[in-house]
Amino acid sequence: METLTDALKAAIRVSKQTIHAIAQGAGVEDASLRRFMAGKRSMRLDMADKVASYLSLSLQPSNRLGLTSFVDLFSGIGGFHAGLAGYGMRCLLACEIDPGCRAMYRLNYPGVPIHNDVRTLHDVPPHDVLTAGFPCQSFSISGSRGGLGDDRGILFREVVRIASKHRPKVVLMENVKHLLQIDGGRAMETIRKEFDAIGYSFQHALLNLADFGVPQARWRVYMVAIAGGALSWTPPIPDPEATPTLRDFLSGRNTDGVKPVAGVTLRPDHRRPVRGPARVGHVNKAGQGDRIYSGMGHAITITSGGGGTGQSTGLYYLDGQVRALSVAECVRLMGFEDGHHVGPGKKPAYRQLGNAVAPTMVRRVFAGLSIK
Repeated sequence: METLTDALKAAIRVSKQTIHAIAQGAGVEDASLRRFMAGKRSMRLDMADKVASYLSLSLQPSNRLGLTSFVDLFSGIGGFHAGLAGYGMRCLLACEIDPGCRAMYRLNYPGVPIHNDVRTLHDVPPHDVLTAGFPCQSFSISGSRGGLGDDRGILFREVVRIASKHRPKVVLMENVKHLLQIDGGRAMETIRKEFDAIGYSFQHALLNLADFGVPQARWRVYMVAIAGGALSWTPPIPDPEATPTLRDFLSGRNTDGVKPVAGVTLRPDHRRPVRGPARVGHVNKAGQGDRIYSGMGHAITITSGGGGTGQSTGLYYLDGQVRALSVAECVRLMGFEDGHHVGPGKKPAYRQLGNAVAPTMVRRVFAGLSIK
């Protein structure tokens, strides 16, 4: 199979253009392209996309890396699936213990076999990528913080078990940022060592969704384990300046009959543009779910459950009123396509979205893979 490196180098050579002209036309660094052609550096997928597009190459991104299929563990409502489907990859099998999430997964991705318990999952087809948003409740600040001592915390070992037996080329994982702090960092070190023991190199990065075009402050740990030495991974580079305000991002979304909140206290500067989530007022006693944030900034983290008036979403000053966010708005704010199925019912929908992996970040993390 022709690799991305071979295809791009051949296309560059036969184009009869200078490296400088190709770099300028594709919008990539001249020096980086020269080092790639000299065999001194690998080609990141996002850079390869630009060069391939400029040279009019019809290369499927996943195929460029030799990755065409995946298995989706702890699949939830399909965040990893939505992200990888954008690269033309095919899901061969999903696994999710929550019956409501399984029902939504089937609606969003009909025809994909879905198992109900990773601990009894043994019949796994050969696949290139294994994805796993393994349970975060034992690591989350809002959860029990049981860490690896919690029954849910040790479920990552099921990921290791399946990777060890079936040898996918890449394992992509996501979890809450508190994972980095469990036992003074020893939990993350344990995960790294377990993948190292089965022959996978392991990297991780702490990334914020709001730095990649979606105005929600959602810090998560993204982990990439790679078998062999054919591929490498570089974390995506944040670009917070490219992220719109919450008001602009949600423009035109269905508010699903979310009612405005009365009896609010707003600060005098509540209309000014801000970067990130910015409190501009409160209702009641200003508890966690009663704080009001600016629609001219970013959203706070959507959670699987919460108290107060704002519950899972928080309260926002939007279009002259204070309200929580609708389910349809949260679907978009998690990086899913409009119309992605969640629920049924508002409470299950908010819970499913709060536990979901953001497809936007899956795409950005995957784009960091390159051929050595």
